[in-house]
Amino acid sequence: MIKNLPFLFLLLSLLFVACGDDDDDPIIQDPQLSLFDDADVDGSVVSPGDTLMVSIEAFAGTGEMNSLTFFENGERLPNFAERLFINGTSAPSNLLVLDTNSRQEFAADIMLIAAEVAGNYDVEMVVADADNNSATVSFSYFVSDVTTLEGVLLNQGGPEGTGGLDLDNGVGTGSQDPEAEIRDLGIDTNEDPDWIQRIAPVEEQFVEHKIELATLSSEFDFDAVATQLQVAEAFDDANTISQSDVVEVGDMFAVRTADDRNYILLVTDINLTAETGDNTDSYTFTIKQ
Repeated sequence: MIKNLPFLFLLLSLLFVACGDDDDDPIIQDPQLSLFDDADVDGSVVSPGDTLMVSIEAFAGTGEMNSLTFFENGERLPNFAERLFINGTSAPSNLLVLDTNSRQEFAADIMLIAAEVAGNYDVEMVVADADNNSATVSFSYFVSDVTTLEGVLLNQGGPEGTGGLDLDNGVGTGSQDPEAEIRDLGIDTNEDPDWIQRIAPVEEQFVEHKIELATLSSEFDFDAVATQLQVAEAFDDANTISQSDVVEVGDMFAVRTADDRNYILLVTDINLTAETGDNTDSYTFTIKQ
């Protein structure tokens, strides 16, 4: 037993030396990357092809930074030559090899052209060194394919050429105009002329295709509708009517044509001019299509 003591001490010494070597291993620091979103791009709802602006700032970790890569929905950013601009210049690639002046630190203004197809998009920017130590920042945006406009529908009992509304462009027109989708029902002439204040689809005899009108629930979230699919689904879930009740501010309607054009309408204002006798009363709608 005593003869083996020197060997035991040697073994313990080697173990302590090995442990000490582990403690001396260098700690690898990843690069640092920060995103500055002064334009509140993250979480925004945009139209196809809108411009999105953010800034980034990067600092090297243990090793020099080597590359900056751009991803959208998990894939390398498509159509980067037309969509990605760095410090005002079109990006030559969605994977940029950094020049020697940018490998310790750099800052950049990033301009991204939003996608053309409606939906949610997650954008990631990744800076990495030669050993693939990396840092990532991200933002998201939602592309809406809905067109929003305002339209004014005048009392049908007013001047000639009023009483109809073309929902495609928000232009008021005649109640018998084949371009109109909805019409006002005019005045009640049985007693003192009084605006009926109701709307209906343009009659089938005046248009090539049938038009349907429906009422939307007061619980319907008009502002949240951001895609044409949602506009169509709103009609699917609504109750069709031949004519409305008395229209009030805040009422919401859905309209569908036989060739599958869909609209939703929110009444934002009602102008009553009955006391003047000129029948220029009107509804103001926000239209989504």
